[in-house]
Amino acid sequence: MRNLKDVLENLRLKGVGDQPPSTFSAGTKSRRGNSAGSADSASLAGSYASTSATGQSAPLGRQRGAAGSNSRLSDAAADLVKTACQRLNAPDWKERLSGIDQLAELSQERTDLVGQCIVKFMDAFAPRLGDSNSKVQQHALETALQLVHPLRNYLPTVANTLVQHAAPVLSSKSAELASLAGQLLDIFILEVDSEKLAQPFVQAVATGNPRSKPELVDKLAALAERLAPRKPRLSQLHLEPELFRLLGGLASAPGAGSVALKSSAYRLAQTLASYSGPAELLDRARSNAQCTPQAVSMLEDALRQY
Repeated sequence: MRNLKDVLENLRLKGVGDQPPSTFSAGTKSRRGNSAGSADSASLAGSYASTSATGQSAPLGRQRGAAGSNSRLSDAAADLVKTACQRLNAPDWKERLSGIDQLAELSQERTDLVGQCIVKFMDAFAPRLGDSNSKVQQHALETALQLVHPLRNYLPTVANTLVQHAAPVLSSKSAELASLAGQLLDIFILEVDSEKLAQPFVQAVATGNPRSKPELVDKLAALAERLAPRKPRLSQLHLEPELFRLLGGLASAPGAGSVALKSSAYRLAQTLASYSGPAELLDRARSNAQCTPQAVSMLEDALRQY
C-alpha cells in the first residue's frame, strides 16, 4: 500500500495532477449552454457581466455572510441557486452534467454566493459523487477536486455530507473512480478543518466496505497527524475509540483477509501514540470498557513495533 504521507505531500506540492486549473473549458461551457438553453445562458451572462477594475465579478445582491447566513438573496441570485440545484437533481444525466458545470463556474466566479448557500448546493451535488451514470460520477469527482480549495472555508459545514458520499467510491470496481475518490479524501484532509472531519472519517471507517477499509484507516491516520497536535482531546474522543474497536474486531476474527487492515490499524495506533505517548494510550485502552483484553494485547504488539 502506498505511503499516504508521500501522497499527501505530493498533492500539497503539485496539486491534483494533470487536471487543468479550471474545469470551465470552452467545451464545458458549450455543453452547459446547449443543455440549459439560450435563456439560461443569457441570464448567467448578465449575472457575471459587471466586473470591477480588479476583474472580480460584481456581487449578486449583497450576500457576504458566512455559510448558512440568513441574509436575503437578490432575486437573480436566488434564481441562479434554484436553477443549479434543479439541474444537479435532474432525471436527465446530461442536465446533471450541466448542473455540475454551473456549480463549478459559480464556485470560481461567485464564491460568496456558493458559500452562503453551501448546504443547498452540497445536498444537491454530493450525491453526484456516487451517481448511477459513470460519466456524471467521474465528472463530479473531477470537479470536486477543483472545488475544495476555493470553497475550503465553507466546507466544514458540509464535511459530513461530502465524506459520506465520497468514501464508498473507494470500493468501486473502477480503478479510476476509486483513485479520484481517494484523491478527494486526501485533499479534504489537507484543506478542511480537521476538527470537522474527525467524526465523518470515523463513521466512514466504521461503515466502510471491507475492500476499502484499510485505505480508509490509513486516511484516518493521516487525519490524526493533523488533529492530534492541535486538539488532542478530540483525537482521544473520536479517533482512539475507533482504533480500539478496530483492534477488537481484528482480535476476534483473525484471518488472511485482515492482514492489510491489521497493518493499517497498527499505523493508526502508532500515529496516535506518537502524540499522546504509548503509555497514556495503553492506559486509556485498558480503562475503556469496550476494549477487550485481546484488543489491548494487539495494541501492545503494535506499539512494540513502533
